[in-house]
Amino acid sequence: MAPPASAALYLRLSVDRRGDELGVARQREDCLDLIRRRGWTPGAEYVDNDTSASGKVERPGFRGLLDAIRDGRVRYVVAWNLDRLVRTTRDRLDLVDACQRTGAVVALVRGTDLDPSTPGGRLHLAILQEVAQHELDSRRDRQTRAMRQRAESGLPWTAHRPFGYEPDGITIREPEAQLLRDAYRALVAGESMYGIAKRWNEGGVRTTFGNTWTPASVRQVLANPRYAGLRAHHGEIVGPAKWRGVVDEQTWRAAQRVWSAPGRRRPRPVPGRRYLLSGIVLCGRCGDTLTSGIADYGARLYRCRRAHLARAGEPLDDFVQRLVIARLSRPDGRELLRPPVDEGPDLNREEAVLRARLDMMAEEFGADPTVSPAEYRRMRQPILDRLAEIERVFASAAPVPDVAALDEATDPAAWWRSLSLDLRRAVVRAMMTITVQSAPRGKRGFDPAYVDIEWRSDSAR
Repeated sequence: MAPPASAALYLRLSVDRRGDELGVARQREDCLDLIRRRGWTPGAEYVDNDTSASGKVERPGFRGLLDAIRDGRVRYVVAWNLDRLVRTTRDRLDLVDACQRTGAVVALVRGTDLDPSTPGGRLHLAILQEVAQHELDSRRDRQTRAMRQRAESGLPWTAHRPFGYEPDGITIREPEAQLLRDAYRALVAGESMYGIAKRWNEGGVRTTFGNTWTPASVRQVLANPRYAGLRAHHGEIVGPAKWRGVVDEQTWRAAQRVWSAPGRRRPRPVPGRRYLLSGIVLCGRCGDTLTSGIADYGARLYRCRRAHLARAGEPLDDFVQRLVIARLSRPDGRELLRPPVDEGPDLNREEAVLRARLDMMAEEFGADPTVSPAEYRRMRQPILDRLAEIERVFASAAPVPDVAALDEATDPAAWWRSLSLDLRRAVVRAMMTITVQSAPRGKRGFDPAYVDIEWRSDSAR
């Protein structure tokens, strides 16, 4: 025998930040009071606490209620107000369909009884639902506009503490900020996201959620404009922020070019190189780069892909490292690591001027009815072409290791040992070209005489 039909309670609260369900408890009291006054039998409760009815998330309680109505277990649906029960047209139609099958009636504490099985009841329900939908849409518009205004004012908004800042999103947390500064410099110098994540994890650094770092989470943080003191809204930078950035804007934009320059390949989701010179040292016969591998007898080798030659890996690494440290001990060696002073700053300034010119052009001609879209595009095209050229220069520029720490160091060997493998490789690339020549047949052991080192001059950079 089927259980008798009863008055089911539907209780919902959109936001319950404390999780104490006090709002749901108040709705329950009022609904039970209505059931007692009507003389109905209280039935099951269907609850969706801390759940929006906007249609973007599933409401298990509401779905359970619909199933109970269709099964004939519910004669009355009691809710505090209609917008607690339905807000979207889809949910209203689902409710009408379920009630029409069994003749269930909707009773509202702050409203009236609605019988969806009758034309008048369906009309009344539709009107009330459309009013609720209108209120929801209006609230969304107000919230969206308020968030945009807050962003344009440079004010922070965050649901949790951003890495490098205190919970207010403004005060810098210096230990984390220094990690970020080092990471930006390392990234521009050639270190991978994997290397940065590995170093932070090994140092016991965790995300603000308490998780370990991954290359993806490192990139997500370093790509955030907030660390340059810029305010973004839905991915668009809308102006300066009210807080101080941990790095200057030029450093932040240089880091963005590392992974977002036109034509740049997306980083592979695997660790970077394992050895110092793989992909750097050249074969003296064909000019191709040597790769790392393991010989049949277990030793590590650098060898030509075309099998022209091979060299023991560890002696060659050791030889190159000693050369680098010796050259860095001389002032002219450190100059090899410094970026050119003629092109970079000028290109950065030119890029900023051109982008400002585009903004001025948009304000002056973008909404001018006397200027046709074709004319507007023709005015903009030369600027866009020059910006594309500048981006190509930035994209093709090899990473240059930061030497600020080297200038402060008294021991170049200690500075070299403090670098990650990615940064050591960047130093080698910036300072020299290494070519391994073929040794005479029968020659055994490592001989530096068959390794050509060409130091890069200022003109070569």
